[in-house]
Amino acid sequence: MIPARRWLKASPIDSFDVVFGVLPAAASYAAFVTWASLIVRALRGEDVKEDWRTFVASGALLGAYGMKSATQVREMVALRGATADVRRLAMLANEEAHRRDQRAADQARREDERQESLERLTKRLVLIASLTLAVAVVALVVSLISLL
Repeated sequence: MIPARRWLKASPIDSFDVVFGVLPAAASYAAFVTWASLIVRALRGEDVKEDWRTFVASGALLGAYGMKSATQVREMVALRGATADVRRLAMLANEEAHRRDQRAADQARREDERQESLERLTKRLVLIASLTLAVAVVALVVSLISLL
């Protein structure tokens, strides 16, 4: 047998389930039972009148469901606030991703410009090297002709 404390700790039922689930259900059952006996007596043709039990059961039912409805309204307000926060965070993340993509595109554009500049420089250096080689070949040919 499981001790009571241990059972309560291991139980999937918590205080919210009791307050907002079991109590309204018990109030509904109590109101149903008290009004059912009153309705049955009225259907039999007996003289019936509400007594303190019907009033208490009806009041408990109205109070329990009022409390449950108020809790559901607070829950929806909190859920709406959380949804607004999540939307705001998603929008901020989207803006950050856009800025990051923009920075990456700018960096890629700068790299392309740098690469084009290096290619132009390399072509110019090849041209200078070719001219230098041509001048050296001409100087060699002129010196060989003068030796002959």
